[in-house]
Amino acid sequence: MLLLTALYDLVRRFLTGNDETTGQPLTKRQAGALILDELARRGGADQALTRRLVALAADWDAFHLAQDEYKARAVVQKARELAGVLAETDARDKAEREQAALDRAERERHAREEMFRTQSGLLLAQLTMPQPKASRTSAAFCFRTSSIGYSSCTESP
Repeated sequence: MLLLTALYDLVRRFLTGNDETTGQPLTKRQAGALILDELARRGGADQALTRRLVALAADWDAFHLAQDEYKARAVVQKARELAGVLAETDARDKAEREQAALDRAERERHAREEMFRTQSGLLLAQLTMPQPKASRTSAAFCFRTSSIGYSSCTESP
């Protein structure tokens, strides 16, 4: 909802706004600068939109439609350079995320192995402890659960 409100305000400013120096309605070039300024003000909240704008500018080839073909070619060239930088940044970020995931998995594996070694040692120590020998007087072990009326007796060897 917040994005729609911000977009509405941006479009309204473009359609109803005037150039501060000349008093004329805003041009498309000024609107583009206004959009980029707004995106920069948000602190990168709309990275996908910015990347899409750069991609559109990099793929544009209708130079004959521009008032100044050389400026249009320069803008497209700059957008292509920026698209390349963005692609490299994306690849680097992806590699860093993958490396972080691998490091995290490796730490977890080491923690599991250490816990297994520790627990295995404790279990082995419990199993190899000498058991006390039962005396003749305590040959039968009985217990009774009074709440459910169950009793059990077992003979020890």
